[in-house]
Amino acid sequence: MAEVSAKSRATIPAGRNDKAEVFADVVTFPASAGASYVTGARIRIDGGAFKGV
Repeated sequence: MAEVSAKSRATIPAGRNDKAEVFADVVTFPASAGASYVTGARIRIDGGAFKGV
């Protein structure tokens, strides 16, 4: 399991698999007051793994 996890992390520019709390923060942001001016967005939660625009 450790080997598989290390290989996965090696493909992510951020160099880590993050905690569930980090994903939860991103998911709940659009419902927060801080996002009141956001009218549409695609937020990738992949540590920079996606190599496109």
